[in-house]
Amino acid sequence: MTAHRSLVPAVFLTLAPLVGGSVAAAPVVDFTGGQESAIFRNPTLGWRFTVTSPIAIGALGIFDVTPAGLADSHQIGLWNSDGSLLLASATITDANSTHVISTSTAGDWRSISLITPVVLAPADYVIGAFYALNSADHVFQITDTAFPGTVSPIPGVTYVGPQSSSESSFAFPTVGSGGGVIGGFFGPNLFTVAAPPIPEPTSLILLGSGLAGLVGRMAWRKRRPK
Repeated sequence: MTAHRSLVPAVFLTLAPLVGGSVAAAPVVDFTGGQESAIFRNPTLGWRFTVTSPIAIGALGIFDVTPAGLADSHQIGLWNSDGSLLLASATITDANSTHVISTSTAGDWRSISLITPVVLAPADYVIGAFYALNSADHVFQITDTAFPGTVSPIPGVTYVGPQSSSESSFAFPTVGSGGGVIGGFFGPNLFTVAAPPIPEPTSLILLGSGLAGLVGRMAWRKRRPK
């Protein structure tokens, strides 16, 4: 009986390396350079992008300058190209969000997972986040001359340019590039679905050995005279 019970922890230990920990999802767009900008009105700021091959979105997020943690809550939305359909939305705070590393030296991202991932087919889309007047959570602007920088989308995505809305509440950002803001507002972001951990070869060997031992033990018990 003792030998039979000892097999359970052995198999559990071989499974443990396969089920622990999740892999952080990647931001769809990241950036370097640019200039920090305070919020002087009540805008919904964001950017337009084109999906060229299907991607699965598992989280929405926002840029955290410094990073110092989010001071305010922000509503984030993902729309189709003309704003007629809100595909996903979330309200993000510092408490309900997760830290995601950015390529920018100015800060990092905060993300909040969607209840159900959204698969984006090839088409144009717009992401936007609402910022209240004088919000302590600033955005970064990238322009063609004054505040240069680089914008780096993931494969299968083409970055188009900034979008904004001057309405005093959360709304589809209808206005495209203008006022010299050629690069974008960062701002909101979206994140691909996290991939499951890939087991290491040694973990697979241990798992196979553990299962083989268990099967062998069960077969021996069946052959043993009663």
